[in-house]
Amino acid sequence: MVVLGETMRLRLVEGKGADPAKIAVIHNWADCSAIVPGPKLNAFSEAHGLADAFVVMHSGNVGLSQDLDTLVDAAYLLHAHQGIVLAIVGDGVKRPALEARVRGRQLGNVGFLPYQPRESLGESFASADAFVVSLKKGLAGYIVPSKVYGILAAGRPYVAAVEEPSEVAAITRQYETGLLAVPGDAQDLALKILTLYEDPALRVRLGANARRAALEFDRARQVRAYHDLFSSLAAALSVAVRPPMLKRPFDMLLSGLGLLGSAPLWALIALAIKLDDRGPVFYAQARVGKGRRRFRSWKFRSMVADSDRRFGPLQAASDDARITRVGRVLRATAMDELPQLWNIFRGDMSFVGPRALVPEEIEVNSAGEAVPIDKIPGYEARHRVRPGLTGIAQIYADRDIPRRLKFKYDLLYIRRQSFGLDLRLIALSFWITFRARWERRGRKF
Repeated sequence: MVVLGETMRLRLVEGKGADPAKIAVIHNWADCSAIVPGPKLNAFSEAHGLADAFVVMHSGNVGLSQDLDTLVDAAYLLHAHQGIVLAIVGDGVKRPALEARVRGRQLGNVGFLPYQPRESLGESFASADAFVVSLKKGLAGYIVPSKVYGILAAGRPYVAAVEEPSEVAAITRQYETGLLAVPGDAQDLALKILTLYEDPALRVRLGANARRAALEFDRARQVRAYHDLFSSLAAALSVAVRPPMLKRPFDMLLSGLGLLGSAPLWALIALAIKLDDRGPVFYAQARVGKGRRRFRSWKFRSMVADSDRRFGPLQAASDDARITRVGRVLRATAMDELPQLWNIFRGDMSFVGPRALVPEEIEVNSAGEAVPIDKIPGYEARHRVRPGLTGIAQIYADRDIPRRLKFKYDLLYIRRQSFGLDLRLIALSFWITFRARWERRGRKF
């Protein structure tokens, strides 16, 4: 999980019970090569009448989370200081109400400007003597005002009306880049703006600190952090999976005993299939195994003959018309899969692992569109181990959930596999077989 700061990390750990070891902090950023400290006198400030005023700017979204009502209230308290102008640059759902409020109070010291294109941001930011960064109470750790990083890159001081703790407050204190105001307190916000207005030396010092801090949050550094994170995750996934030491000997022993012990059942099942519809007893199908190696999987036939040719390689559904009368009994008890004991003995499969899938199997998504199974995220990772007769997905997942969700169960097994887990899953599989619940939708036990 990637979060935008320490406060957000604490929200997840303390409020949601997230594992701290699985959280990475990567901040938002600004492009310090595109936004640089510039002169106050420029084309933007001259075009909008800002060149000769002390400009306090809000730049960005004009929405519900920024608490810009408090900024308008502060403007009212500052209206006697004719040299101070508040410029709200941007747009959003809150702007019409703010404009109406400014008109109602007849505040001539507040102006609204539209969003600025990327190529104009440098001059727009340089037109400000100071900025305001605000966030409503209760949102710290859920929202991080990304505008602060552009302000830092522009080398301008700011007043941050944000809670403690928050990412903006932490940056402001650590790097001494601005003044902190009480969120929702118009009088305190106005006081801090006046402090910057009356102290040019403070503005210069805070602005210089801001530019130095911006280099710590430059786009290149944060993108590198994402790159390093993804690289480490990819490296961890690429490490060869080591199956439990006893897995293969156990598979050979149990499948060999199963083949010998189930021989009388084979004869009875074969006779029942023949008497039902006189079709072939066995059903062979190409499956994909470890390392994407294909093998021929054997089952007792539970569907009408030539179902793949007639209907395509579709996953069986509830009340599937392709399933024969004998097939329903076989599938409910998993007896149709007895011939796969031979696949396990040969080493094509294991008793426990991800389900062996047909290479050309098709999934139908929520929009009713056909999706090849190998295009679903998580498919490739399953081929790091031998496919299994049973597994976490087969036991715990509903039969009808999408493949992408079943694949998450498979990935869980790959990461957590152990001999003890295999024994538990095998025992649960026998229990489901005795209860004839393999075809049950929902929980099987």
